This record gives sequence, C-alpha cells and structure tokens, in this order.
Amino acid sequence: MENNRIFFDFRQTDYSDAAVCNDSELVNKVQMEKMMELIEEQVQKSKNFKLPESNKIEKQQHVHNTISIFGNRGAGKTTFLQTSLYLISQKYEKDAVLLKVLDPSLLDCKQHPFISIIASIHELVEECINKDYLNRGNISKTDKDKYDSSYKKLLKGLPFIDGVGSANSYQDWDDDLYVSMQGMEKAEASNNLIDNFIEYVYDALKVLNKKCFIIPFDDIDTNINKGFEILEVIRKYLITEQIITILTGDLDLYSKLVRKASWESFSKDFLEKECNYSKRNPDEFSHMINHLENQYLLKVLKPEYRIHLKTIREVIESGESIIGVYINDYSFADISVCYQYILDKIGFKTENIRVTNQIIYFWEGLSIRTQMRLLKLLSNYHDERHNDKNNFTHEFINIFWNDIKQKSLNAKSLVNDDKYYPVEMMKFLIDTKSLSDCSDFMPHTNDDILNKALLAISAQFTKQVNKSGFMIFDYWVRVCYMKYVLESFKVDDTTNILDEIVKFSSVLEHDDITKCIGLVEAYSRSKYKSQSLPYKTMPGTMIIDENVARNNNSFGKYLDLISHGTIDQSNNLIRYVSIYKLFAVIRDCLFNSLKYGIREGLNKRRNNTLIIKKIAQFRGYLEPTIFETKYNYSYDSEKYNLLNDDLLRDDDVIWDSITCNFIEWKKDSLKIFSSLGNVTPQLLNRIFTRTYFTMINIDKDSSYVNIGQKFNAYIIAFLNSVLVEWSFEKSQIKGLIIDNSGSIEYTFKNNISLIKEGDCVLLEWLINCPLIKLFIDPVYYLIIKKYNRLDDERNKLVELFTKRTFYYRIHTLHEKLDIYNKLSDNLMNILNWSELFQFNRKEIGQQQWLFSLEPLEDGIMYLDVNMSNNLIFQKIDKMSVMLEQVGLSIYNIKQEIESAESYFSKRFGNMKYELDDIDDFNNNFYKYLCSIKIR
Repeated sequence: MENNRIFFDFRQTDYSDAAVCNDSELVNKVQMEKMMELIEEQVQKSKNFKLPESNKIEKQQHVHNTISIFGNRGAGKTTFLQTSLYLISQKYEKDAVLLKVLDPSLLDCKQHPFISIIASIHELVEECINKDYLNRGNISKTDKDKYDSSYKKLLKGLPFIDGVGSANSYQDWDDDLYVSMQGMEKAEASNNLIDNFIEYVYDALKVLNKKCFIIPFDDIDTNINKGFEILEVIRKYLITEQIITILTGDLDLYSKLVRKASWESFSKDFLEKECNYSKRNPDEFSHMINHLENQYLLKVLKPEYRIHLKTIREVIESGESIIGVYINDYSFADISVCYQYILDKIGFKTENIRVTNQIIYFWEGLSIRTQMRLLKLLSNYHDERHNDKNNFTHEFINIFWNDIKQKSLNAKSLVNDDKYYPVEMMKFLIDTKSLSDCSDFMPHTNDDILNKALLAISAQFTKQVNKSGFMIFDYWVRVCYMKYVLESFKVDDTTNILDEIVKFSSVLEHDDITKCIGLVEAYSRSKYKSQSLPYKTMPGTMIIDENVARNNNSFGKYLDLISHGTIDQSNNLIRYVSIYKLFAVIRDCLFNSLKYGIREGLNKRRNNTLIIKKIAQFRGYLEPTIFETKYNYSYDSEKYNLLNDDLLRDDDVIWDSITCNFIEWKKDSLKIFSSLGNVTPQLLNRIFTRTYFTMINIDKDSSYVNIGQKFNAYIIAFLNSVLVEWSFEKSQIKGLIIDNSGSIEYTFKNNISLIKEGDCVLLEWLINCPLIKLFIDPVYYLIIKKYNRLDDERNKLVELFTKRTFYYRIHTLHEKLDIYNKLSDNLMNILNWSELFQFNRKEIGQQQWLFSLEPLEDGIMYLDVNMSNNLIFQKIDKMSVMLEQVGLSIYNIKQEIESAESYFSKRFGNMKYELDDIDDFNNNFYKYLCSIKIR
C-alpha cells in the first residue's frame, strides 16, 4: 500500500522545473513500469543483434520500435523522460549508451537532426578512443579501423540527404574524371546510406563495448520546422535494434505535423487543376491525407510502444495511487483537501459539495505543471502570517493570466480591480460566445483554456463584491437578465441579435444601468412585435394601464421605481412594471452613493434625495426601427412627458424618508459585507435562475389580478431564491421547500421559519433594503421579519395576510368584472344599433359610436353612419366575435369571484371587512398598487 502513495513535498522543492523524481513523487508509476519493461525488451534484442549478411532480403529487415510518451502540454512528459533516463542509466549502465536529449528548440535552424545524432555518437567514440590510448586499454586496432572505415563511408552519403548537401549534387558531372573517380563512389554511398549507418552504429558500439544507443527526443512536436524532419529521421535511419528511440510529445500535434507535410506534397496548382479540370472531388484528397496520416503514425509510432501519461484525476480515479501534499512543516493533506483550502480562499463555500466537487474535478484534470503552481501558491499562504485572501486571489488569477489573454481582447481589465467589472465579464462572454452556457463562470465547457479563464474571473469578481455590494445587482442585470432576454426571442442563432441589443442599449458602457434596462425593453418590444407577439413580456415584467397608474399622483411617482415605458414610431406609449428595473435602480443608487459620498447634513441629504429621484424617474424609450413589423399594433394613450417635473421639490417628505433609510441601509451593508464573503457569480446566477423560473409559474397563476399582489409575489420569489440557494452553500436545511410550483408566499413563509438569525446574511441584507421593502405587503413583511418566532402575534399576522390577500383579489375581480360588463353593454348596444341601421339609416338616433375596447384589446372602436356599408359591417362582425370573448371572460371572472368569496366567508365570515388598522406610507402605497389591475 505504501508503494501506492504519492507525495508532493513543497518543503523541499517548488516543482517549477522538470527534474528527476524519486519514486514517491512520480505520478505515473504504472506508466513508468511499462516504460522499463519496453526498455528491457529492446535492450535484450540489442544484445542478440548481428550485422546482416550481404544478401538483399536480410538487409531489408528494418525495425520501428520507437517508444513514444504522450501527454498534453504541462503533463510532466519531460519530468517522466528525465526520470526514466535516470533509471535506465542506473540499470543498464553496462549495456546502453545514453545520448543527450535532443530538443528541436535547441537545434540550430540549419542543422539537420541526423547530423546531430552522428556527431553525438562520433564525439563519444572519439573520447573513448582517446581515453583508451592514454590508458593503453583493450580497444583493438581492428575495431578502430572498422569504425574509421564505416564512419568515412557514412560521411560520403550524407551530402545526398535533403537539407545537407548542395541543391544540385550533380552540377559537376560534366567532368568525366570526376564522374569516374568520385561521383559514382558518392552515389553508391548514398544508395547504401541506411546500411552504412547501421554498420556505423554497430562498429561504434563495439568500440564503446556497449549493446545499444538510447536516443531521447523531447517535445519535437512543438517545433513546426524541425518536428517532421525528426520524424523522418526516425522513420528512415533509426531502424536498427541497436538504437532505442524515446520520443515525447502530444499525439494530436504529431498528427498535425504529418498532415501538414502530406498536404505540402500536393502543390496548390496541382490541386486546383485536379478539382477544376479533372473534376475531382476535394474530399478525395482529404480522405487520402487521413489515410496517409494514419498509416504513417502506425508505422513510425507503433501503438504497442505508446505510453499515455495520465492526469492526476485519472490516477486518482483509476485507484492506482493516493496523492498527498506536504504544504509546510506542519501541514499534510490529501490533494483534494488542499484544493478545498484554495476554494475557500478564492471565495467558494466548500460546504456546497456539488460545486466543490465540480471545480476540484476540473483542477485535478489540469496539467501537472498548473497544479504544482496552485499547490505552491497554497503553501505560500497556508499560515497566519500570509493569510491575506485578496493577495492570494490576485496571485491565483496570475496563474491563469495567459488563459484569460488567449480568450479575451482586454485581459488587463479582467485581472485587475474595476468598479465596472461586470461590464468586463459581459464583454468576455460576448468575445467567447459563451453567454448562454457560461454566465455562472463555472468550468463546465469542453475548452480547458476557457474553463481556467472563467474560474479566474469568478475569483476576481468574488474578491471585489465584498467591497462593492452594487456589483451583485450589476451582475444580475448586465449578465443574467441579458442572457434570458436573448433566450426569450426563440431564435436559433442569437449572435447578431446580441450585437444589436448591446449596441442599442449601451449595456457595456460605463453608464447607469437603469437607462440600459429601459433600452433593452424597447429593443425587446420591437423584436416581439416582429415575431407577431405584441403583448409578450419577460417573466417579472407586467404591462399596466398608463392612465390608471397616473390617477393618483401622490403615489404614482413612487411607482416609477419599478416602471418604465417604450414608445413606438406612432408615439404610442406602453408602461411596464419590472423587477429588473428595481434591480437596476438599487444598483445605481448604491453605485452613485459611493460616487458622491454620504455625509450628515441637510444639503447632503437633499443631494442624495435628488440622485435617487433622478435614477428612479419614469422614462419612455423609443423602440428601434430595425425590424419589419408583422403586426398592426396601436396603443391609444395620452401623450406623456418623458421627464417628471417635480424632481426638485424639497418638501417631498416621503422621498426624503426613503433616502434616509437607503443611506442607513447602505452604511449597514458596509459592515455586513465585511463578513459576508462567498458571493460568487455561480451563486448569483443560481439565485437569478431560480427567481426567473419561479416568476414564470407566478405569471401562469391566474389568482394574481393586480400588480400589488403579483409584484409582491415577484419579490418573495426573489427572496426565497436567495434563501434556498444560500442554504445549498452551507448545508441542506431539513424541511426546506425547493419546489417552485406552489404558492410562493406559503413556500417562503415556511422556508424562512427554518433558519436562524445570521444563517443567511445575504437574505437579511436584501430584506432590509428600503426599496425592496416598499413593494412587499407590509403585513407579510412583518411575518418574515419575525421568521424565527412562532408566537401568537405571528399567527395573527399570517391570518391577517391571508384575509388581505383574498380581499384585494376579490375587490380587483369586481372592478375587472365592471369593466368587462361595461364593454359588454357597449358591444350589445352597437349590435342592436346595427340591426336598426340595416333597415332605416335615417331613423337612427345615434350617428356615431366611440368607446374603448379595453380590457379585451388596446385601442378604440369608432363607428359613423357616414362610413361605407362594407366598412361598418366589417366592424360589426368583429364586434360579434368580441362579444363572445367578453361573455366567456365575464363567466370566468364570476366563477373566480364566487370561489374566492365562498372561501372568504367560510374562513373569515362577513365580507364587510376593514383590512387592518395599519396607517403608514408603505401600507397605503401597497393598497394603491393593489388597485391597479393587470392588463
């Protein structure tokens, strides 16, 4: 069992350079055993080798027994090679001669590899002969003479090797004497070059009193110019059993070297003529190259002599070894535990086993070189004197700086602190075309370089969030929201759309994102209409009646915190309320309060009030004209002044109160975030995703009939997502409801009762935000603030909330029924009018009709007796169809009212009910929101 243990000891070395490993440090022990078995096999064959006789058949027996060591860059190939060469030198000192490792990157660009090999052998032989002469050794004169003779024969054939001799070896053949005396002799030497080399090796070994040469090549695949040339040397010349060739590299890169050389054998002119004139299919040549590549590699690098180095992950999963790390004199741990330490230092909660295992699995599959750098970083910061997480994160990111640079156009902004860091994150996702898959910045793609960059960016963001809470909302809006907006368009390729929407909305500029989100909505509205979906909205967004929203000016301006509008080319305005607008407002308020500073004093408070009012004000944004509209869309609305005219009122007590509360909340957040930690993009992405899909279920629920209760549900869905996902970061809370399909108010009420104060700091911070609190039912807010109490007071609040919920719903349904009844009466009247119109137009008392078609559809119905009969009866036919739709809606609403009133009377008794005795701004504002029906 001890032999199966691997220890990395950072007390002794930092593993920054390739070096001989002792047995306890060798990752690929099984592969090393195979390596030594192959060496043993070939050394034994070299001992039995004899020079062939002169018959031709025997002379043609050549061997290709190159031992190839394959692995990706940084997989430890050089370390493995050096260790194996050390073991070989110890075991086969009497039989083998180790030549220096041939690294093509160290070869002179004009030097042929075959010449380098011959020179290395000759140097060793000459050195041996000189030593023997001085020591009067036992090298016979016959052996020396044979060596000299074979060496000279070999040299005569070398000029005919490509790249060694002159371009035209026959340029002097016009001289008869030259041809007869020297030319033919050289030609013969060239023809017998391989045999002469085999003989030369044999004679050299005899002088050295050895059985074989071992020639190692390291990473020849990384040199495009020399790589294939060395492969050709191995294929043509190193084919004797007295030469053991060892080769390292990446099999994929060797494949590319062979393919490149194969393609170059076909000239461009030849390929064009074959395809254009001979009408050859280009695929024919591609198949030919595939075949040549396969056969070449099977011949030169035989599969039975290939050694594939494993990653640390593969070694662990195979059960071959257990890997531990000596971090310092006091700390030793399994490598997976070390990676948990690293995760904790870069901001990930290691209690989330799923996320932790995913990242550790990724790290263990990285190159050994990269893993050594990570473990060395941990060893440097694993004591109290060096426990600065910010510096640790900075050095962690530097390990992956080059990966970020390969994937990003602006790597510098991604490795440094930046208050607009989410902008850089979004740019990175766009550059790498990975928004839909990588918005959580987790390493789950098939691209390891991208994975490393994503994780490094995640660490940098997490480090900055602790000092800049506004980045949480910034990330939700710039990244998560944009991702789901694109998905809402239901198109196969969103690349062009993403470019358009980014340019139109300025979401990647250093601007307030409240404006950006309004422009995104305007773009989306135009796109939806081009897809014949004029009333489509994102989950978390509702279209509301502009006139109703403005009926009560004392509350209407506070509705602006969550509302904005879009204006079409006919200057018609649609007004929305959106939870994403609220996120944007909170982000901008937090960001600008940092920018302008917060100090005591009336003037400073008024300045901050003005900032918040400017950020929150209602704006309408023009829809772009980049799409061809497929739907005849109109919306009759009063023309709206895009900017509020009351921004500078100093006597607005409510705004001043909101500002003061927000400033206090911002101050508290500075204390909270110092201990918050662990707010990663992965966590925030999960929160947003859970919120988004919960809001889809809310939109499908017909029981939400006014924006007050529905927006309250949106907020509760958001807070519940924070609670659930945060709990996954620690441990699974017993009894936690994670199903989003039921009543979200009940779900959150249950879930929050299961935690204790301090269990979910992020949730507590968000619940206390005055801008979020403003849109929560005040009674429900009291319930969740007493989440850790199960007393009578809380039970009474739950009862009161249920009563209010049904009362508001019933009240809104009655108002909705009145509107449908009014529309039904108008439709009935106009149909009766049409019957009289058919018989005697002159006797009709009412000459014109004008009424709104809401809530069935936008616009108005206009009829005039002076219209053509054809036009009038077209409209009458439309009225008949609408009357059926209105009748069905009236029936359904009555059923809903009956059901709700029945439940109310059974549980609470008389419907004559005063809601509650709460009389404050939040409660009155919530009542106002509940008076606005959902369109």
